[in-house]
Amino acid sequence: PPQYRLDARLARLLSINNGTRQAIIQALWQYIKTHKLQDPEEREFIHCDAQLQS
Repeated sequence: PPQYRLDARLARLLSINNGTRQAIIQALWQYIKTHKLQDPEEREFIHCDAQLQS
């Protein structure tokens, strides 16, 4: 599978520099779950914290 290189800011946030699409999405979901950013009632909505907004 193709490898993708992340922007430096996103790489720091997710603690990965590059990876497959699946690995990057998995890391992003892990960040979302760890920081409780998923709306508890409308689970398709993600609340951006200051780190995701920058």
